[in-house]
Amino acid sequence: MNTLVYALRDFFEFTFQYMPSVGEAVNLVFMLLITAFTIYWIVQMYKNPDEVK
Repeated sequence: MNTLVYALRDFFEFTFQYMPSVGEAVNLVFMLLITAFTIYWIVQMYKNPDEVK
């Protein structure tokens, strides 16, 4: 179990080293993706108002 936890720790430490160089681009990409998927979801709900899943 420790091996998995240490591997995850090392992976996240490695990726977080590059976060400052990427900057706000990651936040912008995530915001655009979430917005696009939310709009898609709302459109799909609007098309099928009586269908319950």
